[in-house]
Amino acid sequence: MSKKRISKHALLNLILGSVLVVVAIFGYFYIKKLSPVEVMTAAVPFQSLPEYEFAFPIYGGDTAFNNPYEVLAFDDEVYVSDRKNNRIAVYDRTGKFTRQIVSEETYSPAGMCWDGTNLWVAVPEAKQVVMMNPDGVIIDSFKMEKNTLPSDVAIDGGFMYVLNNIGMNVLKYDLNTREMVTSFGGSGVEEGKMYYPYGIAVREGNIYVADSLNNRINIYDLEGNFVKKLPKLEEGAKGGGLYVPHGIAFDDDGRLYTVEGMAHQVTAINDQGEIDLRVTKSETIEDQAQDITLPTDVTFDEVGRMYVLEHAFKRVLVYKRK
Repeated sequence: MSKKRISKHALLNLILGSVLVVVAIFGYFYIKKLSPVEVMTAAVPFQSLPEYEFAFPIYGGDTAFNNPYEVLAFDDEVYVSDRKNNRIAVYDRTGKFTRQIVSEETYSPAGMCWDGTNLWVAVPEAKQVVMMNPDGVIIDSFKMEKNTLPSDVAIDGGFMYVLNNIGMNVLKYDLNTREMVTSFGGSGVEEGKMYYPYGIAVREGNIYVADSLNNRINIYDLEGNFVKKLPKLEEGAKGGGLYVPHGIAFDDDGRLYTVEGMAHQVTAINDQGEIDLRVTKSETIEDQAQDITLPTDVTFDEVGRMYVLEHAFKRVLVYKRK
Protein backbone atom coordinates (compact mmCIF):
# COMPACT_ATOMS: atom_id res chain seq x y z
CA MET A 1 0.00 0.00 0.00
CA SER A 2 1.41 3.34 -1.01
CA LYS A 3 1.46 6.19 1.48
CA LYS A 4 -0.11 9.51 0.52
CA ARG A 5 2.30 12.39 0.60
CA ILE A 6 1.23 15.91 1.45
CA SER A 7 2.17 18.35 -1.26
CA LYS A 8 4.38 21.31 -0.43
CA HIS A 9 1.52 23.63 -1.37
CA ALA A 10 -0.91 21.95 1.07
CA LEU A 11 1.72 21.87 3.81
CA LEU A 12 2.41 25.57 3.31
CA ASN A 13 -1.33 26.36 3.52
CA LEU A 14 -1.60 24.33 6.72
CA ILE A 15 1.31 26.17 8.35
CA LEU A 16 0.01 29.58 7.23
CA GLY A 17 -3.48 28.74 8.52
CA SER A 18 -2.10 27.76 11.92
CA VAL A 19 -0.05 30.96 12.10
CA LEU A 20 -3.11 33.06 11.24
CA VAL A 21 -5.14 31.38 14.01
CA VAL A 22 -2.42 32.09 16.57
CA VAL A 23 -2.06 35.69 15.37
CA ALA A 24 -5.84 36.19 15.53
CA ILE A 25 -6.04 34.85 19.09
CA PHE A 26 -3.17 36.95 20.41
CA GLY A 27 -4.39 39.93 18.41
CA TYR A 28 -7.70 39.71 20.23
CA PHE A 29 -5.98 39.71 23.61
CA TYR A 30 -3.76 42.62 22.56
CA ILE A 31 -6.71 44.74 21.37
CA LYS A 32 -8.72 43.93 24.50
CA LYS A 33 -5.60 44.51 26.64
CA LEU A 34 -6.04 41.12 28.29
CA SER A 35 -3.46 38.59 29.39
CA PRO A 36 -4.12 35.07 28.01
CA VAL A 37 -2.58 33.59 31.17
CA GLU A 38 -4.79 35.72 33.43
CA VAL A 39 -7.91 34.83 31.46
CA MET A 40 -7.18 31.11 31.61
CA THR A 41 -6.35 31.14 35.32
CA ALA A 42 -9.03 33.62 36.41
CA ALA A 43 -11.87 31.12 36.15
CA VAL A 44 -11.04 28.29 38.53
CA PRO A 45 -14.15 26.13 39.03
CA PHE A 46 -15.20 25.51 42.63
CA GLN A 47 -15.05 21.78 42.06
CA SER A 48 -11.23 22.04 41.78
CA LEU A 49 -11.04 23.22 45.41
CA PRO A 50 -10.63 20.05 47.51
CA GLU A 51 -11.53 21.34 50.96
CA TYR A 52 -15.10 22.57 50.32
CA GLU A 53 -18.33 21.29 48.83
CA PHE A 54 -21.76 22.85 48.43
CA ALA A 55 -24.07 22.07 51.35
CA PHE A 56 -27.36 23.99 51.06
CA PRO A 57 -28.85 27.46 50.44
CA ILE A 58 -30.50 29.75 53.01
CA TYR A 59 -33.42 31.87 51.86
CA GLY A 60 -35.17 34.69 53.70
CA GLY A 61 -37.89 32.63 55.38
CA ASP A 62 -41.49 33.79 55.02
CA THR A 63 -40.11 37.12 53.75
CA ALA A 64 -37.62 37.03 50.89
CA PHE A 65 -34.41 38.98 51.30
CA ASN A 66 -34.57 42.51 49.90
CA ASN A 67 -31.14 44.06 49.35
CA PRO A 68 -29.20 41.80 51.75
CA TYR A 69 -25.94 43.49 52.75
CA GLU A 70 -23.75 41.36 55.02
CA VAL A 71 -23.67 37.90 56.58
CA LEU A 72 -22.15 36.75 59.89
CA ALA A 73 -21.95 33.28 61.43
CA PHE A 74 -21.17 32.64 65.11
CA ASP A 75 -22.45 30.60 68.08
CA ASP A 76 -24.30 28.16 65.80
CA GLU A 77 -26.32 30.94 64.17
CA VAL A 78 -26.27 32.90 60.92
CA TYR A 79 -27.15 36.61 60.79
CA VAL A 80 -28.06 38.53 57.62
CA SER A 81 -28.57 42.29 57.50
CA ASP A 82 -31.62 42.60 55.26
CA ARG A 83 -31.67 46.31 54.48
CA LYS A 84 -34.92 47.00 52.68
CA ASN A 85 -36.83 44.68 54.99
CA ASN A 86 -35.39 46.73 57.89
CA ARG A 87 -34.33 43.66 59.83
CA ILE A 88 -31.53 41.33 60.79
CA ALA A 89 -32.68 37.81 59.90
CA VAL A 90 -31.34 34.96 62.05
CA TYR A 91 -31.01 31.25 61.13
CA ASP A 92 -29.66 28.13 62.78
CA ARG A 93 -26.83 26.14 61.23
CA THR A 94 -29.26 24.01 59.23
CA GLY A 95 -30.57 27.15 57.50
CA LYS A 96 -33.87 27.20 59.40
CA PHE A 97 -35.23 30.69 60.05
CA THR A 98 -35.47 31.25 63.81
CA ARG A 99 -36.22 34.94 64.37
CA GLN A 100 -35.65 38.47 63.16
CA ILE A 101 -34.29 41.53 64.93
CA VAL A 102 -36.39 44.60 64.17
CA SER A 103 -35.92 47.98 65.86
CA GLU A 104 -36.14 51.68 65.08
CA GLU A 105 -32.50 51.86 66.20
CA THR A 106 -31.45 49.45 63.46
CA TYR A 107 -33.70 50.63 60.62
CA SER A 108 -32.13 49.50 57.31
CA PRO A 109 -29.04 47.80 58.85
CA ALA A 110 -25.83 47.51 56.86
CA GLY A 111 -22.42 46.16 57.98
CA MET A 112 -22.04 44.00 61.09
CA CYS A 113 -19.30 42.53 63.26
CA TRP A 114 -19.10 40.19 66.26
CA ASP A 115 -16.64 40.96 69.07
CA GLY A 116 -17.06 37.63 70.86
CA THR A 117 -19.78 38.94 73.16
CA ASN A 118 -21.88 41.50 71.32
CA LEU A 119 -23.13 42.20 67.82
CA TRP A 120 -22.28 45.61 66.32
CA VAL A 121 -24.39 47.02 63.49
CA ALA A 122 -23.76 50.03 61.25
CA VAL A 123 -26.99 51.93 60.53
CA PRO A 124 -26.38 54.45 57.70
CA GLU A 125 -29.72 56.28 57.71
CA ALA A 126 -29.58 56.87 61.48
CA LYS A 127 -25.87 57.79 61.24
CA GLN A 128 -24.99 55.51 64.12
CA VAL A 129 -23.46 52.22 65.18
CA VAL A 130 -25.53 50.05 67.54
CA MET A 131 -24.22 47.44 69.98
CA MET A 132 -26.64 44.64 70.94
CA ASN A 133 -26.59 41.15 72.39
CA PRO A 134 -27.21 38.17 70.09
CA ASP A 135 -30.95 38.30 70.81
CA GLY A 136 -31.19 41.89 69.58
CA VAL A 137 -31.40 43.65 72.92
CA ILE A 138 -29.71 47.02 72.39
CA ILE A 139 -26.96 47.79 74.89
CA ASP A 140 -25.50 51.00 73.49
CA SER A 141 -25.46 53.24 70.42
CA PHE A 142 -22.82 55.57 69.04
CA LYS A 143 -24.02 58.58 67.08
CA MET A 144 -21.84 59.82 64.22
CA GLU A 145 -21.39 63.34 62.88
CA LYS A 146 -23.85 64.69 60.30
CA ASN A 147 -21.40 64.33 57.43
CA THR A 148 -20.97 60.57 57.90
CA LEU A 149 -22.63 57.52 56.41
CA PRO A 150 -21.51 54.47 58.43
CA SER A 151 -21.67 51.43 56.19
CA ASP A 152 -19.58 48.91 58.13
CA VAL A 153 -17.83 48.50 61.48
CA ALA A 154 -14.97 46.57 63.09
CA ILE A 155 -14.04 46.32 66.79
CA ASP A 156 -10.55 45.71 68.15
CA GLY A 157 -8.86 46.36 71.50
CA GLY A 158 -11.17 49.02 72.86
CA PHE A 159 -11.45 50.86 69.55
CA MET A 160 -14.17 51.03 66.93
CA TYR A 161 -13.36 51.44 63.23
CA VAL A 162 -16.24 52.79 61.15
CA LEU A 163 -16.32 52.78 57.36
CA ASN A 164 -17.69 56.16 56.24
CA ASN A 165 -19.01 56.21 52.69
CA ILE A 166 -19.44 59.98 52.55
CA GLY A 167 -15.85 60.85 53.38
CA MET A 168 -14.56 57.65 51.74
CA ASN A 169 -12.55 57.07 54.90
CA VAL A 170 -12.28 55.14 58.16
CA LEU A 171 -13.15 56.78 61.48
CA LYS A 172 -11.39 55.44 64.58
CA TYR A 173 -13.20 55.86 67.94
CA ASP A 174 -12.04 55.22 71.49
CA LEU A 175 -14.84 53.17 73.07
CA ASN A 176 -13.96 54.39 76.57
CA THR A 177 -14.00 58.13 75.86
CA ARG A 178 -16.45 57.79 72.93
CA GLU A 179 -14.30 60.32 71.08
CA MET A 180 -12.99 60.04 67.54
CA VAL A 181 -9.23 59.50 67.67
CA THR A 182 -8.37 59.83 64.00
CA SER A 183 -9.58 59.30 60.46
CA PHE A 184 -7.69 58.00 57.46
CA GLY A 185 -8.15 57.19 53.81
CA GLY A 186 -10.11 59.79 51.89
CA SER A 187 -11.45 59.84 48.35
CA GLY A 188 -8.95 59.15 45.58
CA VAL A 189 -7.09 56.58 43.53
CA GLU A 190 -3.65 57.08 45.07
CA GLU A 191 -2.21 54.49 47.46
CA GLY A 192 -3.93 54.75 50.82
CA LYS A 193 -6.98 56.49 49.36
CA MET A 194 -10.37 54.87 48.78
CA TYR A 195 -13.22 55.10 46.33
CA TYR A 196 -16.52 53.70 47.58
CA PRO A 197 -15.15 51.20 50.12
CA TYR A 198 -17.37 48.24 50.99
CA GLY A 199 -16.19 46.08 53.87
CA ILE A 200 -13.74 46.41 56.78
CA ALA A 201 -12.01 43.92 59.10
CA VAL A 202 -9.23 44.02 61.71
CA ARG A 203 -6.77 41.16 62.10
CA GLU A 204 -3.39 40.83 63.84
CA GLY A 205 -2.70 44.55 64.08
CA ASN A 206 -3.85 45.48 60.60
CA ILE A 207 -7.01 47.03 59.17
CA TYR A 208 -8.30 45.64 55.88
CA VAL A 209 -10.63 47.69 53.67
CA ALA A 210 -12.31 46.48 50.48
CA ASP A 211 -11.63 49.50 48.25
CA SER A 212 -14.35 48.58 45.79
CA LEU A 213 -14.10 51.01 42.89
CA ASN A 214 -10.31 51.07 43.08
CA ASN A 215 -10.45 47.28 42.62
CA ARG A 216 -8.15 46.44 45.53
CA ILE A 217 -7.82 45.67 49.25
CA ASN A 218 -6.08 48.39 51.28
CA ILE A 219 -4.16 47.51 54.46
CA TYR A 220 -3.43 50.02 57.23
CA ASP A 221 -1.87 49.71 60.67
CA LEU A 222 -3.99 50.44 63.75
CA GLU A 223 -2.98 54.11 63.67
CA GLY A 224 -4.27 54.49 60.13
CA ASN A 225 -0.92 54.49 58.32
CA PHE A 226 -1.09 52.88 54.89
CA VAL A 227 0.87 49.60 54.73
CA LYS A 228 0.17 48.07 51.32
CA LYS A 229 -2.51 47.02 48.87
CA LEU A 230 -3.60 43.56 47.74
CA PRO A 231 -3.37 41.54 45.65
CA LYS A 232 0.30 41.70 44.74
CA LEU A 233 0.60 42.49 41.04
CA GLU A 234 3.24 41.55 38.54
CA GLU A 235 5.25 44.39 37.07
CA GLY A 236 3.31 46.13 34.32
CA ALA A 237 -0.08 44.79 35.42
CA LYS A 238 -2.97 47.25 35.20
CA GLY A 239 -5.75 47.94 37.71
CA GLY A 240 -6.07 46.57 41.22
CA GLY A 241 -6.25 42.90 40.29
CA LEU A 242 -9.81 42.58 41.62
CA TYR A 243 -13.15 43.53 40.12
CA VAL A 244 -15.21 45.62 42.57
CA PRO A 245 -14.43 43.68 45.77
CA HIS A 246 -17.13 43.61 48.48
CA GLY A 247 -16.77 42.25 51.99
CA ILE A 248 -13.76 40.80 53.80
CA ALA A 249 -13.37 37.59 55.82
CA PHE A 250 -10.63 35.25 57.03
CA ASP A 251 -10.80 31.46 57.22
CA ASP A 252 -9.29 29.36 60.02
CA ASP A 253 -5.93 29.34 58.25
CA GLY A 254 -5.83 33.15 58.10
CA ARG A 255 -6.36 33.29 54.36
CA LEU A 256 -8.09 36.46 53.21
CA TYR A 257 -11.33 36.19 51.23
CA THR A 258 -13.39 38.78 49.40
CA VAL A 259 -16.21 38.63 46.86
CA GLU A 260 -16.13 40.24 43.44
CA GLY A 261 -19.79 40.95 42.80
CA MET A 262 -19.54 42.04 39.17
CA ALA A 263 -17.33 39.05 38.37
CA HIS A 264 -19.67 36.60 40.20
CA GLN A 265 -16.88 35.05 42.24
CA VAL A 266 -15.27 34.57 45.62
CA THR A 267 -11.54 35.28 45.72
CA ALA A 268 -8.90 34.17 48.22
CA ILE A 269 -5.53 35.89 48.70
CA ASN A 270 -2.61 34.19 50.46
CA ASP A 271 0.02 35.60 52.84
CA GLN A 272 2.24 36.58 49.93
CA GLY A 273 -0.54 38.74 48.49
CA GLU A 274 -1.15 36.38 45.59
CA ILE A 275 -4.59 35.27 44.43
CA ASP A 276 -4.92 31.68 45.62
CA LEU A 277 -8.19 30.76 43.98
CA ARG A 278 -11.33 32.13 42.43
CA VAL A 279 -14.69 30.46 42.93
CA THR A 280 -16.62 31.36 39.79
CA LYS A 281 -19.97 30.78 38.14
CA SER A 282 -20.71 27.23 37.05
CA GLU A 283 -20.50 26.28 33.42
CA THR A 284 -23.04 23.44 33.50
CA ILE A 285 -26.79 23.83 33.90
CA GLU A 286 -26.82 21.11 36.58
CA ASP A 287 -24.65 23.25 38.89
CA GLN A 288 -26.59 26.50 38.47
CA ALA A 289 -28.82 25.78 41.47
CA GLN A 290 -25.73 26.40 43.61
CA ASP A 291 -24.29 29.08 41.36
CA ILE A 292 -22.70 32.28 42.66
CA THR A 293 -24.32 35.34 41.11
CA LEU A 294 -23.68 38.92 42.27
CA PRO A 295 -22.24 38.01 45.70
CA THR A 296 -22.04 40.82 48.25
CA ASP A 297 -20.32 39.21 51.24
CA VAL A 298 -18.55 36.12 52.57
CA THR A 299 -17.92 34.80 56.08
CA PHE A 300 -16.86 31.65 57.97
CA ASP A 301 -18.19 29.98 61.11
CA GLU A 302 -16.36 28.20 63.95
CA VAL A 303 -16.31 24.85 62.16
CA GLY A 304 -14.92 26.32 58.93
CA ARG A 305 -18.05 26.44 56.81
CA MET A 306 -18.16 29.22 54.24
CA TYR A 307 -21.25 31.41 53.74
CA VAL A 308 -21.62 33.43 50.53
CA LEU A 309 -24.32 36.12 50.53
CA GLU A 310 -25.79 36.43 47.07
CA HIS A 311 -27.71 39.46 45.89
CA ALA A 312 -29.12 38.18 42.59
CA PHE A 313 -31.07 35.20 43.92
CA LYS A 314 -31.48 36.67 47.43
CA ARG A 315 -29.94 33.83 49.41
CA VAL A 316 -26.91 32.56 51.30
CA LEU A 317 -24.95 29.69 49.78
CA VAL A 318 -23.39 27.43 52.43
CA TYR A 319 -20.27 25.34 51.73
CA LYS A 320 -18.78 22.81 54.14
CA ARG A 321 -15.35 21.26 54.48
CA LYS A 322 -15.03 17.82 52.96
